[in-house]
Amino acid sequence: MQKELCRGTYRAEQAHGEVTIFAAGQHPTGGYKVYFEPVRMQNAYELYHERPEGVVNQMVTPFNVNTTYTAHKKVETVSVTDADGGHQVPVEQVADKQKLSDQVLHAKTGH
Repeated sequence: MQKELCRGTYRAEQAHGEVTIFAAGQHPTGGYKVYFEPVRMQNAYELYHERPEGVVNQMVTPFNVNTTYTAHKKVETVSVTDADGGHQVPVEQVADKQKLSDQVLHAKTGH
């Protein structure tokens, strides 16, 4: 299979010292392999797919993929390049769920 740039819609979030980039989209048939590859720039990825070979189902098939990398400092945006060019994706800062649940418990019990 030959890799080529794919198309998608993107979102990203940062929690627990990691940034996760999510991509969603669709292909005209099933059988595509979709994945992110890092590029040399920091906080930058490319979205690729590989077309299926042989007989595949002939129906529009959605995809969802993600990739995660370590980032201990706050990341504002990540760069994703796809078949439509470059995209600057805002990174949502997600609260630490354990700390949040501890705060809720403390508020309820006073401890």
